[in-house]
Amino acid sequence: MPKQTAAAPPGLMETLSSMPAADVMDTVKGAALFEGELAWVFWVCLVGYCAANCNAVLNATPKIRFVHGLVLLTMNSYGGSTIAAIICGQPVPFVVNEKLISGLVGTWLVSYTLPGLPKMIKNTAVGSVLFSVCFETIRCHVMMNCQVMALGLP
Repeated sequence: MPKQTAAAPPGLMETLSSMPAADVMDTVKGAALFEGELAWVFWVCLVGYCAANCNAVLNATPKIRFVHGLVLLTMNSYGGSTIAAIICGQPVPFVVNEKLISGLVGTWLVSYTLPGLPKMIKNTAVGSVLFSVCFETIRCHVMMNCQVMALGLP
């Protein structure tokens, strides 16, 4: 009896080329704004952003204590949006959005325990691009949120 093989799933390019342009743009928009089925991209970007900051802290002060590093990392990572929120009379983002601190603490715990890991990832071509894309994506969202705060929009 001949063995039946399952058809291979279509590749990314085949899927994208068969989609209307509006659907492709909706997919990109969903990933960029962390909406819909691609809301999980937020966590990837947050961990990448935090890992890039962890790498910077560990490179600057390799002998830093855990709690001191965590406080420094929090202010380094969320200081700008904190100052903007205080000036605008709004709640501080990392107090309002628990995901920010839980993502930062989890990433710091791994980075502090394995201090060579962020540096090893950043020293690869893919890791360097991932850190950069995640870092700039989160920074872009911070700027958008600060603009909304400054304009006083709900």
